[in-house]
Amino acid sequence: MPTSRNLALALAPLALFALASCGGGGGALPGAGAKAPLGAVLAEGLADASGQPVGAETYGGKLVGVYFSAHWCPPCRAFTPELVKFRDAHAAEFEVLFVSADHSAGEQKEYMDSTGMKWPVAKFKGPAGQGLARALGVESIPALVVMNEDGVVVTTAGREDLSADPVAALAKWKRHAPAKGVINNRLRRSAPARWHNASEVVSN
Repeated sequence: MPTSRNLALALAPLALFALASCGGGGGALPGAGAKAPLGAVLAEGLADASGQPVGAETYGGKLVGVYFSAHWCPPCRAFTPELVKFRDAHAAEFEVLFVSADHSAGEQKEYMDSTGMKWPVAKFKGPAGQGLARALGVESIPALVVMNEDGVVVTTAGREDLSADPVAALAKWKRHAPAKGVINNRLRRSAPARWHNASEVVSN
């Protein structure tokens, strides 16, 4: 469990994204099918662990795992090596986008370096990354939301899928992922309004 100091520090920068807890259930995230404002995060700028710019084309033709995590969170540190191993084995089809809840850019870099994260990270505390977390209703970390490259959500239970059966996870996500440019309107109608508003207000 996180210390009271860590929880206080995590809750203080509410502008980052209003995380309520580390490792808890955190309340149900919206279901699959709606379009989240992924494009705005990519346009805001990506970097690798060394701070070098990374182009959005990194995600072309791949499933995208948006990973909300932080070094101060013990369950995050436990899950991240699983995700690193999975991503490295399937990098041709799956890439991670890290949205950090670390307390500083320095802590974010240390986390990425120490765990061997080879994937891009969103701009630290960038408005688009914060907006993506709010649109997705992320209240607890770690959270792994799998999307297609258009930002259409395949599953909000990426972490659970990987932990349960990493061999089957990718096939499951590919089976349920819509083709590029296709949004499942039936599922979209059933998604919470905040999803629609976010995708309509933010250009993708």
